[in-house]
Amino acid sequence: MNARLQVSSAKAERDLGWTHRALYETLRDEVVWYRFQRGTNAWLATDQRPRRLRRFAMKPTIIAALAVLLTTAIARSSTHQGKEETSMATVSVRYIVDDVDAAISFYTQHLGFSLDLHPAPGFATLSRANLRLLLNVQGAGGAGQAMPDGRQPAPGGWNRIQLEVTDLASKVESLRQAGARFRNDIVIGNGGKQILLDDPSGHPIELFEPPPR
Repeated sequence: MNARLQVSSAKAERDLGWTHRALYETLRDEVVWYRFQRGTNAWLATDQRPRRLRRFAMKPTIIAALAVLLTTAIARSSTHQGKEETSMATVSVRYIVDDVDAAISFYTQHLGFSLDLHPAPGFATLSRANLRLLLNVQGAGGAGQAMPDGRQPAPGGWNRIQLEVTDLASKVESLRQAGARFRNDIVIGNGGKQILLDDPSGHPIELFEPPPR
């Protein structure tokens, strides 16, 4: 760009005596001033305004239009951020299981999950509220493949999902009658009651009853 056409706040201040001020600050002050004067039905002349407003005088209609645009932009930004937060509210957990059909029956019949997808024998997706459970058998899809060192994905371990229940004792009793396996008995602590349940492949599930409020 030609140097003669470039806009510089320092040059404007030196040649014209203007002081650079951020547009949003000027707009904010204009809106406040306009709202204050609107009650008197009088729009003050430029030379009657505070010194900081004299260098950037705008008509009320322009002020109103810019205020609407600024408010709309902020609202859209907030809405977009809210959508991103909402999309991140669902948590996905993947379990490697021995039998997808057996896992589907267990989770849907005893733990309140719903079947969302079962496109192939080796894969299914279940959900409960904001929890999505992905089920894979060994060798099914990318998640069921062996590691470069030869290790195979396998069920088990101690990392687990926690499911909240309202009456832990009754839930445990009904699961025992259905043949479910537990790793321990109900543990009672200051934070509530809990027990570890095994799914058909040996994955632990923590059933938790919070203390009464």
